Amino acid sequence: MVNPILEKNVIGDVVLFEQPSHYSRSTATIVSGAGVLKPGTVLGERTKTAANATADGGNTGDGAISAITLGALAEVGTYDLVCIAAAANAGTFAVFTPSGFRLADTTVAVAYVGGHLNFTISDGAADFIVGDKFTVDVTGDGKYDFAKDGDVTGLADAVSVLLEEVDATAADVTNALVLARDSIVSEQGLIFHSTVDDTTKRAAMKAGLQGVGILSTQGA
Repeated sequence: MVNPILEKNVIGDVVLFEQPSHYSRSTATIVSGAGVLKPGTVLGERTKTAANATADGGNTGDGAISAITLGALAEVGTYDLVCIAAAANAGTFAVFTPSGFRLADTTVAVAYVGGHLNFTISDGAADFIVGDKFTVDVTGDGKYDFAKDGDVTGLADAVSVLLEEVDATAADVTNALVLARDSIVSEQGLIFHSTVDDTTKRAAMKAGLQGVGILSTQGA
């Protein structure tokens, strides 16, 4: 049986240095629909692909939350939406991020649009009272794809470099060989998504790689 951490093809045009014993390498699942990706592809991880809301079991109000979508600033974890002002067929909820930062308040029956979340809390037969609460859990599937500028699922952050060719056109590819840490790669060997179309965006992607210990430099 072939160890998936071991080299599966020639990667010398991408990797200039890596730690011994394959410490710099890992494996990842490339998401279906990514297409054919070549060695050197700069990858991001889909850390934010779902937002699931739950009404607190002790709520007096029986309204609901719907139309939840993620913004570019969404954080992984649990958002708390707490009623701070009650009103007939209305009300005001404070919105807290997983890290505890308070965002702009939201009003019942009015669409909430923000950098983190977008949603609407609707009124029900029973009005909300102060202390009623919703939670919104933001999670990801942990799959990898091209790192893409402006993406809101986590792919906007470059976190690894693909080391082998994969075809994820119609199905996920598991155990794809990637560079994940403590290494140096050739800038000429990096392949960026079409959205990463200028030097500023590429610099941001390379900074993301540097953040996980993957340095890039001029090299053959």
